[in-house]
Amino acid sequence: MKKVRRLLNKKGLSLVEVLVVLLVSSILLIIVTGMIAPVNNLLSSVSANAHMDTMCNTINEYFRSIMQTASKAKVVGYDGVDVSTINAVAADYLTEAQSGVSGYKAEARAIVIRKNCNNQFRIYDMEKYSNASNISNFITSIAPDEEEPHRLFMDCFYENTSLKVSINCGSNIKISTQCLKNINGIEEVANQEKNLTFQTLGISVDNALDIKPAEGAANTDDCPNGIVLFYIVPNFKQKKS
Repeated sequence: MKKVRRLLNKKGLSLVEVLVVLLVSSILLIIVTGMIAPVNNLLSSVSANAHMDTMCNTINEYFRSIMQTASKAKVVGYDGVDVSTINAVAADYLTEAQSGVSGYKAEARAIVIRKNCNNQFRIYDMEKYSNASNISNFITSIAPDEEEPHRLFMDCFYENTSLKVSINCGSNIKISTQCLKNINGIEEVANQEKNLTFQTLGISVDNALDIKPAEGAANTDDCPNGIVLFYIVPNFKQKKS
């Protein structure tokens, strides 16, 4: 009883007792921190994947929105040096657009997917072009930065990821987009591939308008320097005189 009373009447802790309390507290803190860290990493990973998925879906929808009335489309890969094929296709599409489509005026347009100054694939909307050399001049110029007027979305949109894009042009257009992260100098897949297949609406606007047969496919894996998507959009509000 005397020992118990002595402990109860004790007004402070000894050095040993303080050290024991600190040790136990430290162990508990380490355990709690170890339990929280994986949860934080998981939440960060989920958030990052959600952003990349949204980014890919946004890009796919952008392709659909600008191509929904296309009457013809072709995708061409290039090696960054020989642009003769690019010039030839650009000239053919420009000539056909100037001739009109089924009695309507039309525009030749192009989208370029190429590497920027950080060696990451980005999308550039060339919109309507009036000279076949406009496209080849752009893809052989110095890699543009985010101030380039044709660039689709700023760098913050991509969150320092590179794009992997596949385009298949036929009676249906298929767009596949995926994000790549540079990890220790190696590009690795960062999210699941997002696919979008759609039929252009040109055929439903005018019965006389026929979608051309498949004109090939290209992707950034097989074309490490870039690909160009050419397409013709009829202007159904303006008849060809």
